[in-house]
Amino acid sequence: MPTLDVLNGIRFYILRERGVSHHKPHIHVEYGEYAAAYDFDGNKLAGSDFPRAQDKMVQEWIQKYRNQLEAIWEQLQLGKAPNKLEK
Repeated sequence: MPTLDVLNGIRFYILRERGVSHHKPHIHVEYGEYAAAYDFDGNKLAGSDFPRAQDKMVQEWIQKYRNQLEAIWEQLQLGKAPNKLEK
């Protein structure tokens, strides 16, 4: 699971999901004992107990890197090594 970034204790990562049908491209985040998943519009798909302040940071981060996230998702789903996130 390639780690994309770590920001204020939040780890952002994305999974290769070839051969598995998923409804939407998404990322996973972890903050301490909390975990959540978000689509590339910033909607939380899982992790209802994820802290509110970190939720806002995740949504802002997704907005900032959305185009790169879409490209990374496509590369992973095709079995290719993804580009690194450019900051």
